[in-house]
Amino acid sequence: MLRLIAFTTLAVPILAILFGVIEDAQYISRPKPKSLGAIQDRRPSKTDDFGRFTKPLDIIDYSWVSSSKLFNFTAFKHWDFRSICTSKYYIGVAIADFNYIGNAFFYIIDRTDPNKKFYQYASKSILAQAITEQAGSSISGCTQYYKSSTEYIRFCYNKDKKIYEVDASVPIDNDLQVAFNFQFEYSDTNGQSMVLIYPVEQDRPVYTHKLAALPAHGKIKIGNKEQEILANGLSNLDWTLGYSERVTIWKW
Repeated sequence: MLRLIAFTTLAVPILAILFGVIEDAQYISRPKPKSLGAIQDRRPSKTDDFGRFTKPLDIIDYSWVSSSKLFNFTAFKHWDFRSICTSKYYIGVAIADFNYIGNAFFYIIDRTDPNKKFYQYASKSILAQAITEQAGSSISGCTQYYKSSTEYIRFCYNKDKKIYEVDASVPIDNDLQVAFNFQFEYSDTNGQSMVLIYPVEQDRPVYTHKLAALPAHGKIKIGNKEQEILANGLSNLDWTLGYSERVTIWKW
């Protein structure tokens, strides 16, 4: 029984990657849309309403996408990145769900240190078992990467307060415990943002919602140091859900 579990744990990610390579070869040479038109000051009507918009969807519904369970398992991906920059710290933190594997990481840079002191954390979870919650969209619910009460990253959008909330606590090098939280306000009715729905293929959509330079604040504690206030910060968000290509490159 243990051998079967070990074999399955190793085989599933390998098969998923191989399937992704084969599946990529089938469409990589197909033409991509050259333009999605002008930016529209509204929400998309649904997830096949390809274009550029200023307001996000409440729920991402891909029930219309006709695909096999294997295709969903290997091609359906979620990426959620948040950051805050203050006069002292830059913090970037992310959760990624690829079904066959889950990933979470953050990096913290002390901008006041002459050597740019750097703290980082990275964790992987086979079959994404550590992803215990998945938000319905960038403005609905929470996404959580949880391994224990002292090792977790959690993202939420509080609809009542119209606030994004980030909360993390993890051990890093030499059992140094790092904990931080920060919040930034965003109204999906009045706020400006970039929303993009594009077709990798006509029946293979990807939805992304991006925000930049929103006022933010929070707290951080590194090891035995005193807790510090994250004041007068600016936050970014990059939220993507869809049938992304196996190799996806961001141009920042």
